Amino acid sequence: MLQRRVLRPAPSTGLTAVVLLACLLGEGARAHQLPGVLPGVGFLTECREDVQLFQSLTSGTVDYCRGHLRYAPGALDCYRVIDLVCSVFLPATSEWTNTYTPRERIPFPCPEAPPPPVCRRLDLR
Repeated sequence: MLQRRVLRPAPSTGLTAVVLLACLLGEGARAHQLPGVLPGVGFLTECREDVQLFQSLTSGTVDYCRGHLRYAPGALDCYRVIDLVCSVFLPATSEWTNTYTPRERIPFPCPEAPPPPVCRRLDLR
């Protein structure tokens, strides 16, 4: 059974704030099924968690980054960043869009492989 959630954004909030709020109200940790109407904006269909990918010339595409410029294999300085991705249908333009919000960062010991890219400061807050 689908539940409808109707959200009314304040006049000063943008699409991202409304969609983020709607996604955070959902139940479950890994997949948030939140069909609903965002008045004046669009239809929120779902929110899910996604691992952020990082590009590097030396190591290619990896799903983690390092916290500091100095690379020390074995140090607890590598992070996997999990984003909250929400899908929104915009009926005014008949387009789909996604919103991405960093949700959590998971630290782990850096592997002995080539150094991964350095994390953006925004990703580690």
